[in-house]
Amino acid sequence: MIIRGCFHLIYPLQFFILAACIFAPFICLGSYSKYERSGTERSLVIVILDQESDNNSNTLVTELRADLEKNSQEDPHVILTTVSGNFSGEIDAWTVIPLIEKLSVNPNLSSSWYFFALPSTRINFPKLLNLLNRYNSEEPIWLGYGLHDREPTIIHHFSLLTKAKDNFLYPLFPSGFALSQGLVSSLAERWNLNNTAELHPSEFAIDASHELALFIWNEGQGPTLTHSSRFCWVKGPNCVSYPVVQPTCRPLVLTEEIFFAVKTCQKFHRTRVPIVLQTWAKKTHHFALFSDMPDFMVPGLVDLKVPNTEHGHCSKTEAIIKYVEQIMMEQPNIGWLVIADDDTILR
Repeated sequence: MIIRGCFHLIYPLQFFILAACIFAPFICLGSYSKYERSGTERSLVIVILDQESDNNSNTLVTELRADLEKNSQEDPHVILTTVSGNFSGEIDAWTVIPLIEKLSVNPNLSSSWYFFALPSTRINFPKLLNLLNRYNSEEPIWLGYGLHDREPTIIHHFSLLTKAKDNFLYPLFPSGFALSQGLVSSLAERWNLNNTAELHPSEFAIDASHELALFIWNEGQGPTLTHSSRFCWVKGPNCVSYPVVQPTCRPLVLTEEIFFAVKTCQKFHRTRVPIVLQTWAKKTHHFALFSDMPDFMVPGLVDLKVPNTEHGHCSKTEAIIKYVEQIMMEQPNIGWLVIADDDTILR
């Protein structure tokens, strides 16, 4: 499927609210270790950015834990972001930024390095420690497999950083990335000195990797990601980490199982909307247009009575989710919701 424009896939609905609008209930960090060593600084703490109530994620986490225990001579200290434990919750832990201050102030998690991974990440613990020991952990450093935008992209708000476009990198999350104690401390200090709203200029978190890199870069005042090919995107002999290929866990989804919702507004009823209706909307089984104003000339239009805004559309998205939820209750064969903008083309 080729996608142009702004596109959201809901699976399940509650996760989308967490990911796009940050409406989800609090989640908290939990730790796993064979031995508790209160107040003792470790060389490395591993933070797994897992997903609650995801069977595939739980399986991958179990495999990652077992692999670490098997291949590590020292006891790895592993934190899961969705398991109750040391801290009160953070509503957007998956974006990493809210975890930094919590990690820095907890004496049980004092460490020279913090390695962030997904459940699908596999880690060669001895090789990772060997690599990290080549760097001074007291300096503000972060390491990972660096990605770079060659052209403006929609999920990065069509922005290319003119001052650092050749050097600005963001990490490939599935390969994992490491933050030094010096960087975590400086970021935590910055967090405490600034208002939370200033550190979160948008209510949206779309690409956590890119937004984390922007946060750390801090308009050129902070460090850029140090690229290392040893944080691999495919398994190799010199890898310190790499993502495993995840098998398809479900059969293909049929079009009959998907409800397609298109966000629009009155000013596009005569321009964008006809293109959607004349193209990909014809191939859907469950479809509706959601606008801020009624229009009897547009078939399948739902007036949400939510005012249009130039920036941020969480209220409209939430209204769509609630509307479609009722339809799903009446038609249990519909298991998926796709939300697209009126300038999106699906194929």
